[in-house]
Amino acid sequence: MENKEYRLGSIVIMKKQHPCGTNEWEIVRLGADIKIKCLNCGRTVLLPRIEFNKKLKKIYIIDSRKTKEEMVCDLKKSNIIFLLGGDTLKQINFINKYDLKDHINRDDAIIMGISAGAINLAKKVILAKDEQDNIPELSIYDGIGVTDINIEPHCDFNNKKHWKELKEASLYSKIVVMHDDCFIIIEDDKCNYYGSYLILNKKEITYKNNKTTLQEFIKDINYEKQE
Repeated sequence: MENKEYRLGSIVIMKKQHPCGTNEWEIVRLGADIKIKCLNCGRTVLLPRIEFNKKLKKIYIIDSRKTKEEMVCDLKKSNIIFLLGGDTLKQINFINKYDLKDHINRDDAIIMGISAGAINLAKKVILAKDEQDNIPELSIYDGIGVTDINIEPHCDFNNKKHWKELKEASLYSKIVVMHDDCFIIIEDDKCNYYGSYLILNKKEITYKNNKTTLQEFIKDINYEKQE
């Protein structure tokens, strides 16, 4: 009986770890066979749907097709909560509409965010104007409340117009400007940065570089597990 929830673009966790060190994959094709791409090494695998379902850990998708009660129930049953990217303001409005903040911000779950999802994890979000990204003006609002860190992902360092807006936004809070190969892990109130990034604070720029790559980080995690 098939009871898995997924769709094209879903990030799924498989039961068995890939040799490269991760068990997180993205669904890149749906049909009688399902193609998934490893988020670490980029390798793709094609599996019959029945076999895919057997190897997949349980995953819940929360969107407008569900009632608030169903969303809350799914969040309570989840030990990993992953907020995806997309329209940042639309996402936080959805979370506020269904009053989901407290159900996402839990001490007993691993909380992950990418792009818009990572932005909205902040306690107070400082969002620079970016008309290309459906942000018509500087926006300051209460986020989910997981961290004090404000980030700017996928930054185009050649976009002078957006840099001007970012500098204005940095008057209200320090902003971590991130490359796509940069990520942050917060554990026991300790914040670790991986990859190169910029700190923008009151229009002043500071360059930071942690040379640990994502691949090296995963290898370190695997080594620690073997110890």
